[in-house]
Amino acid sequence: MIDLAMAKQLHERDVLFIDIRSVVDYEAGHIPGAANIDPRRFTSNSLARIARKDQEIVFYCYGIHCPLSDKASNKALLWGYQKVYYFMKGFPEWWGAGYPIEQSPP
Repeated sequence: MIDLAMAKQLHERDVLFIDIRSVVDYEAGHIPGAANIDPRRFTSNSLARIARKDQEIVFYCYGIHCPLSDKASNKALLWGYQKVYYFMKGFPEWWGAGYPIEQSPP
């Protein structure tokens, strides 16, 4: 589990962030450069399409009351991913801190 400061450091190092929210929510706003996997489509295959098992990855979703990124982190570890981070406060804390976000075009 990581906090905002660590998330920012990892983002600055170009670590892969994975947004575990619906496509609609992801398109409305996400951490810059983050990939998206809809939680209903999160499988070992969907993760393997965007991340290597030896790659650092950060999972996040709606924040402290969202269990989706916690579950995704645990599954990734079970599937053999070695460098998995869980950004518990996720998108709301990132946005609330005034860090840039991206939005997908309509």
